[in-house]
Amino acid sequence: MRSLAIGLVLGCAVRAAAQTTAADLIAAAQVQVRDHNLDSAAVLLHQVVRPDAPGTLQERIEGWLLLGMVHYYAGRDSATADAFREVVMLAPDFQAPGLAARDSTLARMLEQQRAQVQSGVVPLDAEADVVQERPELISHPDVQYPEALLRRGVTGRVLLAAVIDTAGRVEPASVAVLEATDSAFISPVREMLLAARYRPGRAYGRAVRMRVRVPADFDVAAQGPAADTSRSGSRAPGLELVSCVPRCPPGVIKPRLTSSPRVGELTGDLPMRGYRGTVIVDFVVGTDGYPEAQSITPLSGTQPLLARRLVDFVRTFSFQPALANGGATRARVQMRFEFRVSGSTAVEVRISGP
Repeated sequence: MRSLAIGLVLGCAVRAAAQTTAADLIAAAQVQVRDHNLDSAAVLLHQVVRPDAPGTLQERIEGWLLLGMVHYYAGRDSATADAFREVVMLAPDFQAPGLAARDSTLARMLEQQRAQVQSGVVPLDAEADVVQERPELISHPDVQYPEALLRRGVTGRVLLAAVIDTAGRVEPASVAVLEATDSAFISPVREMLLAARYRPGRAYGRAVRMRVRVPADFDVAAQGPAADTSRSGSRAPGLELVSCVPRCPPGVIKPRLTSSPRVGELTGDLPMRGYRGTVIVDFVVGTDGYPEAQSITPLSGTQPLLARRLVDFVRTFSFQPALANGGATRARVQMRFEFRVSGSTAVEVRISGP
């Protein structure tokens, strides 16, 4: 018999301090589950995970996991598998420690979906000895700034995830919204991504399906005093700036790091005993040589505290800005931080790029 145990598995996952719409919906769905109103819980959770829903990556992961559990207790195993697949597509290394203790079948279903996803798609944060070349953006249409938001002077950011197939095209079903400050920004970025063309990633000596994450910043100031909504107003990869990921276009000199704080200021007092991993940070270097604060985005899964520390750490870097046509230009870059245990508690940090 399937007994309801969702609250015991996810009760600590919903952060009361967040007080966001998505967090409130998740909390309300848990109340419905405790009252055995599974259909009502599913309706609430679909509002969290729908493609145009604003919210954080963590909230979307929690929403899909809880929705999968709701389907399971309602006897819809196929829908549970689909929801769990969304979880591991968003976060390949996601763990739910309390799941196995409460229901081993649910834990097994989550692991089955993880195995299926990982067998066919190389994740963004795969180790360097696996990934030979990451997908490279070749062409894309302009992103249209939503007219209503432009008139109101609303700026924002969208972060999408998608799988690039071996032909260099985005798999439509794989597009997921990881973060969005306003749902109106999602559609134009999604349309751009679906029409984009990539050079496919390579691993194991061949072209492979590979996951990417695509940040897009909408900035009214980039429009100039007389904005024309037929032009792109977003700072998506390759739009309104030069993309140096994985390499700069011909004729562009990439930004060069000139100063950074000591690595000890990054790790410091972090509880990192036994931690190993790689984190890729995506950001834009402005014409003044400093990272644009709102653009700094850790792209691979990591400890939340470390992710926040990385944003603050990168913000203090200074660069010689990218050069194009004889002048400084904004450039999107990525830096790779490799954390490896050295001794019992010390952590060695290797930084590479741009």
